[in-house]
Amino acid sequence: GGDVREALAGARRLMDSKDREVRSEVVTVVAWLGKKAMPELAAMMRDEDEAIAQEALTGWEQAFGELNYDFERTKRMLEAVSGLTDRSKIDAVLMRTSELELASALPLLEQVILQCKGKPASACAKEMFAHLAGEAWSSTNRTVKIISENK
Repeated sequence: GGDVREALAGARRLMDSKDREVRSEVVTVVAWLGKKAMPELAAMMRDEDEAIAQEALTGWEQAFGELNYDFERTKRMLEAVSGLTDRSKIDAVLMRTSELELASALPLLEQVILQCKGKPASACAKEMFAHLAGEAWSSTNRTVKIISENK
């Protein structure tokens, strides 16, 4: 417990370092910590250095596999896509909605659609929603109906 907290605190202090090598070391350590470090990995997915951002995404995806409950998964997915502008990373995160129950996946995608209007995440979420629901997103009322029809 204490070691992980200390490692995360140290990582948070160093993840915005101007030194690329420092950030590269941080993402390696943070990825090793797994699901406890998902917020830090999500933040590092936005690193200006593509190799670091990609390593953060890989670590995030591995940590995602450690999560057991949809409520944890949806929280971490929302956290990861907020602020992301790289379409391929957004797609990689939202692709994981197919691993969720429809009753968790559709409200999450709707939240991204509404919160990220005009941003790449909203467009990605609309595509994933249509893929999972079999129809385009239109309203919260319709989302609730789709979920109840698919129970």
